[in-house]
Amino acid sequence: MARHKKRDTAFRLHAARRSRTSAKPIEAFLWGLLPDNAAVSDRWARKFQCSARNPFALISHVGEDCAGAVQFVRLERVEVCIAPVSFEGVDHYAEIYREVGEAMHDLSEAG
Repeated sequence: MARHKKRDTAFRLHAARRSRTSAKPIEAFLWGLLPDNAAVSDRWARKFQCSARNPFALISHVGEDCAGAVQFVRLERVEVCIAPVSFEGVDHYAEIYREVGEAMHDLSEAG
């Protein structure tokens, strides 16, 4: 019985180590979305009462306003944050793009 307990403990330690290292790329990605300024992270940590060294905690409070085309939204706010998709005006811009492309092609053949 002691042998099984020892093996079980070793497996748990291995699984814990593996799960910590697998979170590293995600943690690095989240740090990339947060400001590099430590004073800002510290101010946010005080405001949200979390650790300034924990990107998951910080993102859980500011994730709706991340840089780039990404948002981290709490489940209870999903309906509020999802805007209806509208394709109004897309045809207009597609036509402009086509005309610009034709003009550039004509210029390249003329020159």
